[in-house]
This record gives sequence, C-alpha cells and structure tokens, in this order.
Amino acid sequence: MSNEPILSVIEFNLAISAAILLVLLLRQATRRVLGAHAAYALWLLVPAAGLATLVPGRVVDAAELAVDISGGRFAAAGSAEPASWFAWAVQSAPWVWAGGAAAMLAWHALWQVRFIADLKRGQAGPAVVGFFRPRVVVPADFRARYTLPERALVRQHERVHLARHDSRINTLAVLLQCGCWFNPLLHLGAHAMRIDQEMSCDAAVVGRRPRARRHYAEALLKTQLAASPLPVGCYWPGGTQHPLSERIVMLNQAYPSMLKRLTAAVLVFGLAAVGGIGSWWAQPASAAPDPQQEQFGDFTGATFDAKAPVLITGPISRVDARDGGYLVHVTDTRSGKAWIVSGTSAGGFDVDDMRSKVGTVVKIRGYQTANRACNPACIASGRDITVIAPQ
Repeated sequence: MSNEPILSVIEFNLAISAAILLVLLLRQATRRVLGAHAAYALWLLVPAAGLATLVPGRVVDAAELAVDISGGRFAAAGSAEPASWFAWAVQSAPWVWAGGAAAMLAWHALWQVRFIADLKRGQAGPAVVGFFRPRVVVPADFRARYTLPERALVRQHERVHLARHDSRINTLAVLLQCGCWFNPLLHLGAHAMRIDQEMSCDAAVVGRRPRARRHYAEALLKTQLAASPLPVGCYWPGGTQHPLSERIVMLNQAYPSMLKRLTAAVLVFGLAAVGGIGSWWAQPASAAPDPQQEQFGDFTGATFDAKAPVLITGPISRVDARDGGYLVHVTDTRSGKAWIVSGTSAGGFDVDDMRSKVGTVVKIRGYQTANRACNPACIASGRDITVIAPQ
C-alpha cells in the first residue's frame, strides 16, 4: 500500500493544527478590540489552511529535486521491502482510522439522540436543531420562564444562527472531528469555535437592539445550560462552565464601528490568505514531467532480467526522484548508449536528503529490462554504484 494517503492526512492535520493554535492565541484579544464577530470569523483560517493542502503542490524542474548518489548503493528495483513493523503500520492505518472515525461518529450520534430525548420531554432548548431543515426548538416552560421581551430576544438569537447556517457549520465541524479523531487540537478548536459562535450571536442581537441589553442579560440568567452536547445544531457546548460574566461584559460593549469592521475583515481574510498560501507552499514540490521518460513509458511493471547484467561507465547527466526511489541518467562512454537506471532508497541512503553531482563519472552494475528496450534510452535496474571521479 502506498503511504501517500497517510502523508496527505498528516499534512492536512498539521496545517489545521497550526491554524487552530493561531486562532486560540488571537481570539480573546480580537474579541476585546474588534468585537465578537471578528473573533468568530477568525475560524475561517482553519478550513483555509486545510483545503490548501488538498490543492496540488508546486511543480518544479526535476533538476531542482535531483539527488546525490555518490558513495551510495543501489538496490535492485523491488528487491528490498520496508521494515516489517513499518509495513504493518502502513497496512493497518486505514483500519485503525476507520475504527476511530466510526467510534467518534457513534459517540456524537449518542449525544444527538440524548438531546432529542430531552427535547421531547420539554427539558432542552432554546436551540437550533437539524442540518437539512434546521429549526428553532424551545423548552416546555418557555412562556413561563421568559417574559415577552425576553422571548423575542431569544428567538432573534436563534434566527441569527439560522441566517448564518451555524447548524450546518457545526455539523461539518463534527464530521471533521470524526475524520481527524486523533487530533486533540481539532476537538479543542471545535469547542472554542462554538463558544465564539454563541457570543457572536449575542453581539448581533444586542447590536440590533441596543436598548434591550438588560432584558437580554436576564434571559441569559434564565437559560439553562446544556446538560449534553448537540452535535447537529446550535446550543451552548455541553460540559462548559457558562462564562456569564464575560458574556454580560461583552453585552456592554458598543457595536463595532465601520472602521473596526473593515479592520476585522482585512485581518480575517488576510490571515486566511496567508495561512492558505503557507499551507500550500509547505507541501513538497513535485517534478515536472520528463518528456524523455514519457517517450519510453513508466518503470512500473518493467521486468528486469538477471541473465542480462550490464556494466555502465560514464558521467551522470541527471538524477530524478521517482516513486520512492530515483532515476539516474548516464551515458556509457564505451558504447555511447544513453541509460536510465532505477534505484531505491533502501540501498543505504535517503534520496530526499541528497543532492545530485551532475558530471560525476560512475560505474553502475545492474540488470537490463527483459525486452531490452532502448528507445530513446536503455532501461536498467541498479544493483550497485562506484564513484570514479568528476568528469
């Protein structure tokens, strides 16, 4: 099994983890200076950084990725296997991931079922529930618990959630948590995002009805805390101490001016752009296709004949990283034939850490392909190499 999917998952999680750490560092200061909306909008950095890793990376000239093979040894193509424990880990990784994702999905589904059960008993809400058709739900004692102005404010708070599609955003965050269940920073970030989401809704309601701050604060005092999380919906995160004092302090803040809102927009989109570009740039570059290699096809599936040994002596003209190994371009000084010889990092050196020595004269022993393909270059697998001298 190829380890490229595993590397892609690692790159994705490193990118979103870096973005989450940045948001966690900035969110409180941003809320104080630019308002709760800006703090909530900062979470755009996380999907921007993650999605950037899914975009194909940079393509550079193969010479920039060339590797140094002096002093190393080739291994016959396909003859060396990775360490048994590593091979086992690579083969087991999809099953371990699937098991963890299924367990996390079942855990969230259980909390969703519990919330719906509480809702049917009239003991849950106010909240927004659902993904395809989100709706506002309230507890059985909604009219008795809240005054008429407070009920209007609570409904307006939930309508803000509906207008911004927060329930769908939270569901996508839950699915991401299931897929990246092994990333503790993601779970911490999802929890903090929901807090910022609720406080942003508070700010939206008070911004529209600034004279209703007292009624809104009284509604907050009467609202019961979530006894359990609501994965598919909008509700105060379960298991979290209600930061009532912080929310009331936020209610007393003036609605951000136009200048602050513009500053927040520039900050958020600027950080998202920088984070996305940085995540994309951090991906390993890939070599541009080699027209000469494309003429005779890929090494994949090539059969090398142990009864056709070759001895090639000549200068290295190029070394390309390819399929976990490398391709060495050499012109034999005796016959004048051009050769492309494959080797693997199992030969005693890591090709990713080396530079090519173009012009170095080497002696390569290996085996030619069974079909003796030599158009436009002869193909062989490398067995060992001896560096003679620079050309």
